[in-house]
Amino acid sequence: MGEKVYGLLGRKLGHSWSVPIHRALGCPDYRLWEVEPEDLPAFLSREDIGGAKRHHPL
Repeated sequence: MGEKVYGLLGRKLGHSWSVPIHRALGCPDYRLWEVEPEDLPAFLSREDIGGAKRHHPL
């Protein structure tokens, strides 16, 4: 099994401070995933996702 990735999931995330906050806390690979609702099933089926926080609304 490959390396797992972690991040924030939502539609519009340009305003998010999550990446710089997580980098400051020692998580340099934290990501933002901008996903449209219709693309969510395919995104969630990815085997490399270790965890994701959901931004509301999605």
